[in-house]
Amino acid sequence: MTTAALALLAVMMSVGGGSTGKAARRVPAPVAIWAGANIGMSAVLFRVGPGTLFPIVLVIGAGISAAAVAAGSLIGALFDRIVRARNAGS
Repeated sequence: MTTAALALLAVMMSVGGGSTGKAARRVPAPVAIWAGANIGMSAVLFRVGPGTLFPIVLVIGAGISAAAVAAGSLIGALFDRIVRARNAGS
């Protein structure tokens, strides 16, 4: 559920990334989503009590969240590009 929520949030943040359409404006939002997810994951892990495998859990969780945010960002950017191309052609 968390992976789907991260991907959906990344899609929403990638659509309408500014009137200029520059890629540089779209980078901070996915990075912030990914960082926030990992900060939250780390906080919960340390609150519960880190076990002996906590570094592995953090790395795997970071990879899964990065994949979800990247996929959502890509889908959002493609959707945004399609919508802009249709609007420009009309």
